[in-house]
Order: sequence, then structure tokens, then C-alpha cells
Amino acid sequence: MKVLNFFYENHPKFEVSYERKNQISKPNIIIKGPRFCGKKTLIFNFLSQFKVSEILFLDLY
Repeated sequence: MKVLNFFYENHPKFEVSYERKNQISKPNIIIKGPRFCGKKTLIFNFLSQFKVSEILFLDLY
């Protein structure tokens, strides 16, 4: 439970990013691809439209 509280208290830091051709448009989506192809950036672009207190992002890789 301590680990989960840590992630609730330490919100992800969104870097300045640019518009992409592909956008996340559906609530449930599987994103897969090779390493360093921009999957996390695509997710952060989508999450940047929400309040920081509404986001819980866990990178399990």
C-alpha cells in the first residue's frame, strides 16, 4: 500500500511535447511497439488534458 500511496502523491511530470499524427481516441486501447518509439509520449499527450490529481500512471516496464 505504501508503493501505491507514493504514486498517488508523486504525480508524473509531463514534458513539453508536440502534436502527433496518431491520437488516443478510445477509452480502452492496447499500445504496443518497439522500445523508444514514442508509446509513453503518446500516453502522456493524452493524459495532459486531465488534472494532475485525476491521474495515476504506473509504468510497469
